[in-house]
Amino acid sequence: MPDVNEQRQTTFNEDLYTYLVWISPAIIIIGTGVHFYLTKKMLKPVRELVSSTKVLRYGQYPEHVETNSSDEIGELAENFNQLIDQLKRNEAARDKMLKDMAHELRTPLSNINGYLEAMKNGVIEGSPKLYGALHKESERLIGMINQLDDLNERSLQEQSLSRKKEWTRADELLAETLHLFRWEMKKRGIACRIEAEEAEVYIHQKLISQAVMNLLQNAVQYYSGEGEILLEGKIQKETYKFSVTGPGEPIPAENREWLFERFYKVDGSRNTRKGGSGLGLAIVKELVTVHHSGEIGLDTDGKTHSFWFAIPLEKHS
Repeated sequence: MPDVNEQRQTTFNEDLYTYLVWISPAIIIIGTGVHFYLTKKMLKPVRELVSSTKVLRYGQYPEHVETNSSDEIGELAENFNQLIDQLKRNEAARDKMLKDMAHELRTPLSNINGYLEAMKNGVIEGSPKLYGALHKESERLIGMINQLDDLNERSLQEQSLSRKKEWTRADELLAETLHLFRWEMKKRGIACRIEAEEAEVYIHQKLISQAVMNLLQNAVQYYSGEGEILLEGKIQKETYKFSVTGPGEPIPAENREWLFERFYKVDGSRNTRKGGSGLGLAIVKELVTVHHSGEIGLDTDGKTHSFWFAIPLEKHS
């Protein structure tokens, strides 16, 4: 009996050895192949991302990275695709801004240069009326440059401005600001109304007043159609929302997110006729940014536009 058991054990050992010799390499090869395939499939988006970043480094926009994965790599690829789209939109907006800025500066400079050249060549003679027109054009240039200086100064002085905040009655500030525009609105035949909830807000009073003035100026300047201009202030959760609502020409959806950028215009020729510089709303954005966590935006139904900004409410210490 022991001999039979030993023989069986020997046979088992031989069979096991045979399996190990032949099956183990097969399993290793198959496992290596599967691992290589899965790794290659998993790293494909990563390799595409590396290749795309090289293309982006040379100032070109790569194609979207394709991925069907919903894991972290898939999320990374999706974020990269959104980044490319955002960069394209930013470049388009920048190009438009530069064109608008060049147009804004070129128009008064061309007028001044043309008249001066005509007077130099004796084509026309100077007169008080002509000098007044030239002076007006030069003031327009100076105004735009001063606005740009204001933007830069406010960006640089953001920290120091926070020390100058004071408790202010928001409803009284709105009423005082609207009073400055009543005469101009009356001349243009524009009705205006104010609805402001009583509230004390901790703000830089001069800057917020300037922001409201810019929104009112924007509403009056681009007023189109019928209806009143509404200046509103109301408490919304933990913020106080300032808004100016009035009728105007339609604003395409693709232009709305850029309205608060410097020199951006929906229609350059239309705005030039109305005397716009494309800086008013950008200044509002900078003024609101000084008040940390301040928000700014636009609500519109196509014909009536409501430009607004919201300042966080703070409690008295």
